[in-house]
Amino acid sequence: MIQLRTAFFALGLVVLLPAQERAPESGLAELAARLAPGGQRLSSFHALRLAELARARGQTPETWTYFEAALTAPDAAERAEAIDAFARTLEPLVLHERWGKAPPATRVRELLYTLRPPVAAGKARVVEVLLAAEPDADAELRLRARTHMQPAQREAAVRALLRRGGEGNERFVYRTTLLDPARPVRAAAAQATAAAGKAAPAVAYLAPAFADDRPEVRIRTAEALADLGHEAGVEALVAAGPKAGVPAAGGGGSTRGHIAVTTQQAYVRDFDVEVAQSAFIAKPVVDVLEYGTVLDATVVAVFTYRREILASYRAALRRLCGADPGADPSQWVEFLRRWRAERAAAAGPKTQG
Repeated sequence: MIQLRTAFFALGLVVLLPAQERAPESGLAELAARLAPGGQRLSSFHALRLAELARARGQTPETWTYFEAALTAPDAAERAEAIDAFARTLEPLVLHERWGKAPPATRVRELLYTLRPPVAAGKARVVEVLLAAEPDADAELRLRARTHMQPAQREAAVRALLRRGGEGNERFVYRTTLLDPARPVRAAAAQATAAAGKAAPAVAYLAPAFADDRPEVRIRTAEALADLGHEAGVEALVAAGPKAGVPAAGGGGSTRGHIAVTTQQAYVRDFDVEVAQSAFIAKPVVDVLEYGTVLDATVVAVFTYRREILASYRAALRRLCGADPGADPSQWVEFLRRWRAERAAAAGPKTQG
């Protein structure tokens, strides 16, 4: 039924074309050249119709080519629902039919296993859409996103969780922007969060991590806020700047050193008196005296941590504001005031309609 409907869509494309462009018997490349003359990019609508036509003809490479063209078209966001609907029809091209009626956990695993480098954007989108529609798969997706799968597979699991919605899934994605070991996965989680319109709650959820004792956590928090691209992240970074080096002095990232230089000396501490055959025998009690020097110290590179953390905060502010806030975090409040004033002036006076 799905293939028949796709064929009707493809036939509709050919019928709607002008007479000089009706060339169902010609190659898809020639048809694409007529739809986008002069080296222009195909619109998402035309690329998707060509992908449907290629699918109806059984031309798998062309199907992927035009589907990926639809994903990268300038108007792709406007046709996201149509793209996802077509992506669901491509399940037979990514997943073997024997997994069609498998349990959800098995389908999640096998879908993720199809994303092996190099991962094409079209296949990644299809897997993401199928995972988002898989029933009762939240727990399995979270498990797969936490395990040592390949970055592309973890990214697909995170994007699918965000599509599925729910407070638990969304908070899991927010945490991924800090906890995933791969920087591309953390960035992808933040960018997907922003694209889903969840940047503001994500900033509110992540901002308390600036008080964490571990410098790497605060550095990743600054990176995540920059990736989210929300104005609330600017306020959080400005507030955290003056305290950049304080928590690190009390905990994480420290190195402990221990050395002991001692001397042991045996000596007679006491005598035990024993009576044997009316004779008194003094039995010595030997103990050991230990003396010397013991050094135990914890080394904390406060200056190094403060410099690295401040550099990450400054870089994040530069990305969010498009301007350098300067090296002194005590001046960032004034920078924030100027930045807001410039934005308000650029926006112009509000008009009442």
